[in-house]
Amino acid sequence: MSEKVPGVIGVHDIKIIKSGPFCFGEMHMEVEEGLPLEKAHAIAEEVEKKAKEECDELETLVIHMEDKRKKLRVAVPIEADKGLASIPSLHFGSAPKFIIVDIDIGQIRN
Repeated sequence: MSEKVPGVIGVHDIKIIKSGPFCFGEMHMEVEEGLPLEKAHAIAEEVEKKAKEECDELETLVIHMEDKRKKLRVAVPIEADKGLASIPSLHFGSAPKFIIVDIDIGQIRN
């Protein structure tokens, strides 16, 4: 697309498959954290509209929305509760305990 769509922070994992005279696309699109669903949907529709204007053969474009989070919460299976010194369990589904880790901009916070 030759123009930037307002609200789009970035895109990645773009895939285009050609089948006969048609193309089918898929992409991951990053938007700001906490964006209301209606706004994110409107942005995705605008991206799809512009993509179809640029490529007449594009039949569909599946857009996977991602908010650009700076925080991440991860569950890690552990053998025994020793805080951040806990040993990870090799079996997620049958782990005796889990530790919940908050990561903020690449640093463990909690």
